[in-house]
Parts: sequence; structure tokens; C-alpha cells
Amino acid sequence: MVAERTAQALKNSPEAEAAKLRAGDISGMVATAAAGESDIVEVSATGPTPELAALVANTFSKQFISFRAEADRSKLEDAKGLADREYESLSASEKASPRGEALARAGQRLGIIASLQTGNAEFVQPAIPPLSPSSPRPLRNSVIGGLLGLFLGLGLAFALERMNRKLRSPGEVSELFEIPVLATIPYSASLEVGSQASEEAALPFEAQEAFLTLRSSLRYFNVDRAISTVLVTSALSGEGKTTIALGLAKAAASTSRTLLLETDLRRSSIASRTGMAVTPGMAEVLTHQTTIAEAVQPVALGAPTIGSPTEEQPTLDVLVGGRIPPNPTDLIE
Repeated sequence: MVAERTAQALKNSPEAEAAKLRAGDISGMVATAAAGESDIVEVSATGPTPELAALVANTFSKQFISFRAEADRSKLEDAKGLADREYESLSASEKASPRGEALARAGQRLGIIASLQTGNAEFVQPAIPPLSPSSPRPLRNSVIGGLLGLFLGLGLAFALERMNRKLRSPGEVSELFEIPVLATIPYSASLEVGSQASEEAALPFEAQEAFLTLRSSLRYFNVDRAISTVLVTSALSGEGKTTIALGLAKAAASTSRTLLLETDLRRSSIASRTGMAVTPGMAEVLTHQTTIAEAVQPVALGAPTIGSPTEEQPTLDVLVGGRIPPNPTDLIE
């Protein structure tokens, strides 16, 4: 109701924007709030210009006071009309009676009170156009946005860190599985699948040292007994078990007699990576097409390693996988 009265009052305003406002626009622009515990009500308005906001707030306040006054005056006038009608229904003798005189006085008092009604409200202080806009506030919004972005980024990073189950260091592997890490092999392009590097000297120094460290760790891993057989495997294909097995075998062959057995009959790759003959291999030995002595291929590793018990050129005996059989699992069993 007050919004409609305000819109109607603003139609006569010289401001073009105010003349176009409707009751719904006024309701969206105006906000009221009690000022503490006092009887004062603050009326604020938000608009595209400070002048229009102040005009709407002042007009709304005045229309609210006028509405309250008219509502109170209407109640009193209704009561006065009821008293007057009751008085007019009396006869002449009844009008002169105490009851008639009381009705006449009540009607007069109600008329006077109705004319003095203000709605129990008055306009205390007019709104003035603000010097700065309430919104937007670029500096405040930038600070709040930056803080929210920072906290959101930290929360997202923490969540991703908690969900990331990758192992990033040997220490994490050792702590998680409660087993020692014997050695770590650094990345090298010569260790990639398809590399034609077959000589120990072709590997970088860090890779050679890593395989020698792995050999020494295995040799002294259990002092109670000598480890003469090592199985190299992995959970998935392409994780480097062939590379590790080949590098470890070369490191072991530099100081002791070593036989490398390729039992990955589905994806045998040692022959192609070292330039050795594909057959005969493990598949042919298991199917009794040849003997181990005939299938094993020696590979020269270059100059003898310092500290080797002999000065002969070290060699590595290799039994490649051979041709892929139709039933590799049954053949291994």
C-alpha cells in the first residue's frame, strides 16, 4: 500500500527516473529497520543515482506517515459517525437527557481527535544523497574476492593432496609398506623401451651406479644366507620390470656368473632390445624343442669391472622368451 502511494506521489516528480517507478520498483528499492531499541525507524533506499535514492526514501517515509494518520483518522471518524447516528435516532426528550448529551459530547470529541491525528509518527530527519555509492565497492570486493579465492585455493589444494595417493619419494614407499627400499633407478632415455643401447658403457653413470647399488643391496640383504635367485615382476605391463631385470643382470654379471631368464612369454622384448636372436628361447626349452645349453646366449659386457675376481671380459648368459606360444600360462605352470 505504501509503495503504491509512493509511486503515485513520484509521478509528479520532476526527475524522469522517479516518474517511471512503479510500486514493485519501490518495494525493491526501499528497506526499513529499527534503530536500536528506540521507536525510530530508519528508511533507506538504493537507486542508480544518489539523488533518486534520497528522493525515494523521503517520499516513502512521508507516505508512510500519511498512511498511518489516515488509517487512525478513519477509525475515529467511523466511531464519530456511529455516535452521531445514535444521537440522531433519539427523540427530542431523549436528546436532552444525560444519555443524549453524552452522545453529543462524544461525537464532538471524536471529531476533534480525528482532525488532530498524525498517525503517532513524525518525519525526524530527511535522507540526503550519499557521497559514495553503497555498491559496488571495488576495493572491498577485491579484498573479499582475494581472500575467498585464497581460502578456496588452499582448501582445494588440501583436498587434492588428501585424495592424491601417488608415492613421490622412496621414504613414502618404505613407510607405507614397511619394507626397505633397496635402490632407486633414475630416469634415462637409454632405458626407454625401444632403445638400442646394449652395452653397459651406453648407460649414464648414475644409472650404472643405481644398478650396482641394487646388486650390492640384494647381495647383503640377508646376511644369513646367500641370495642366488631374484624374481623381478610388476603389477602392470610397461612398468619397467624388463629394464630392471636386464640392468641388474648386467651389474651382477660383472662380478659373478649370471643367467637372465625371460619368463614374460606374452611380451618378450629382451631379444629386440639387445639385438640377440629371438629363438631358441624359454618357450622352445619348455616345449622340449631344444635344450637350455643350446638356447642360452652369452652377451659380452665390455671391459672387466674393477675388483672383478678375473681379468676376463665379463659375459651375461641370457635365455630369451622365444616365440610367443599359444598357451603361455599353461606352459609356465
